[in-house]
Amino acid sequence: MVNDTPGVARLLQLTGESEQAAFAALYDATAPRVYGLARTVFASEDHAASATTAAYQQVWEQAPHFQYSFGPEHSDEAARNRTVAAWVETLSHETFVELAASGNYGERSATRAVLDATADLPELASLTDAQRHALGLAWAGARSYREVSEQLNVGVPTLKSRLRDAVQRLNSTYRVKLSGQNVEHSDDPLLARPVTPDVAARTGQAPSFSESIEADLQNGLLTELAPLKALDAITSAESVALDSHATGQGTGAIESWRERVNLTERTITWAFRGLAAEPPSWLLDDILSQLPEQNVGMGFMEDFEEEEVADQPRSPWARWLFLGLGAILVIALILAVVRMAVGSNPVATVDGADDLFATDVIEMVDGGTVQGNVSESEDLGYLSFEEVPALPEDQRYQVWLYQEAGGSPRSLGLYTAEELLDDDATIRNVSDYAQAWVSIEPASGSEAPTSETQAQIPLRPQVSQGPQYGGTG
Repeated sequence: MVNDTPGVARLLQLTGESEQAAFAALYDATAPRVYGLARTVFASEDHAASATTAAYQQVWEQAPHFQYSFGPEHSDEAARNRTVAAWVETLSHETFVELAASGNYGERSATRAVLDATADLPELASLTDAQRHALGLAWAGARSYREVSEQLNVGVPTLKSRLRDAVQRLNSTYRVKLSGQNVEHSDDPLLARPVTPDVAARTGQAPSFSESIEADLQNGLLTELAPLKALDAITSAESVALDSHATGQGTGAIESWRERVNLTERTITWAFRGLAAEPPSWLLDDILSQLPEQNVGMGFMEDFEEEEVADQPRSPWARWLFLGLGAILVIALILAVVRMAVGSNPVATVDGADDLFATDVIEMVDGGTVQGNVSESEDLGYLSFEEVPALPEDQRYQVWLYQEAGGSPRSLGLYTAEELLDDDATIRNVSDYAQAWVSIEPASGSEAPTSETQAQIPLRPQVSQGPQYGGTG
């Protein structure tokens, strides 16, 4: 008899259905790489553990919104699992970048420490030292491209070229080793196109990078900027500019752009897998203790049983042993959830708090209203919506959280009008945020708001309040 835990793609799907047993199994499968990355980004082990907890809270909250429309390149389970594993690590990296920028998680690791940690990664062996240093600081050091440029003492155009060339080389290696495709640079016009200033000036085959993203876009270099977006090495405004530029070129262009970014993310997470480190034994319990009371895992147990190889005979005692162990697991999970669940109903917890702060009812630009409710003592909040109009099939409401006005947004999730009306949008660790915004985005979601803001909701008490309306974003 062979018993295999479902792959991470299925585990994420079950996590999206609020199954904590599946979430725990997903954590076990992905945590070494996530925690290892955190240990490289943050100088302190304690801050790395706290950042990992924050990352998996994001995984839990975003899992219901993951898009499972896998394309032809995901025809086998292994490919689907690679994509989901990369998504978990990419979401975690985005969280680490935001936490490091907030200044509340201590110092980032020093430049030399990051370079030493990435010096001997076998997947980076094909890169030049200059490419490895640039890529290592951007990803494992959570630096922006301008910070990397300054720390390596090279110009911004040169740094962009190094990152692009490094990712191209890694992508070829990645596709050969994992997909069995023998990809030569000459087979891909993008890989063959020179962009470094000296080559471009000599051959005239392509424009060169510039100091600004805006100028790069004017020079037709959108695709070459995919590594910067995948590395989280650009500002929120620059990310919006890239997505908006791709959207302006039509449906085919935006889909091609997203595919390119996604491929780059899979390549990068594969290339840095050697940073994996075993997380502290207590970390999973800490993460689970901060989740709301949910389904404890019957769907996961059903999937686990289905993974058994049916054509191998099993003795009756083995069958009863497996069922007994399964029952023990379910009972243990129920007891753990009952013991750990605090404030299992966030709305009731906020409404019952002595320091409840409720905003005015805010009218949304295209119809409907939203009201924020926050408890600082409980560090919880929620948004309640009324009369929100339905959207076309290819659009969703996306809720954003801002630590400060004008800062980088964090997506709380994607919602249909029905979902907003049926379930309040819960905000945990609400004290970290100053505002929530609502915008209308493609069904697949956006990295930052790309349309007119439907409403801006304060998450901290204001000196005075009056009627509030959606902004221009």
